[in-house]
Amino acid sequence: MMDNTTEAKIGAGRPAAIYTRESTLSEHDRTSAEEQLDACRTLAANLGYTIEDDAIFSDTGPNTTLSRPGLTALLGLVAQRRIAAVIPYTLDRLARAESKPMEALLKELERREIPVYVAKLPSGYSYDPTTGKLTADHEAVAAANREEWRPPEYIPIPREYE
Repeated sequence: MMDNTTEAKIGAGRPAAIYTRESTLSEHDRTSAEEQLDACRTLAANLGYTIEDDAIFSDTGPNTTLSRPGLTALLGLVAQRRIAAVIPYTLDRLARAESKPMEALLKELERREIPVYVAKLPSGYSYDPTTGKLTADHEAVAAANREEWRPPEYIPIPREYE
């Protein structure tokens, strides 16, 4: 029996997977993988999902490449039905927005009834946290994609020199 003061959480203690990807220099959002992970963990906790260490994945390549070991491992957990939700920092960490790979991934997750919860929504997207359904306002997405690229406010130093 549930305590009347405790609200039922969507995740109800079920396992979820987190996916982060290090930003490339050409991306507007250069949030570090550590900050992405913190935001995703917070969202998972707020939704009531559990995150095991072997369900946290991170890659460093651009969202246009298919050779990302973390994404491949995440898809393996999906195929094995070992997770009940996927939590990336933003959708574009998984694949380029409005692309065939993104469309295919979201359709497969929907087919398997695995919701996607994002810690930060890109412009033009929204989701219903009770169902995990993502919706896109195509005009708002197109407008956001037309924004001019802005150079970083700092000089990026390659990791091998840190």
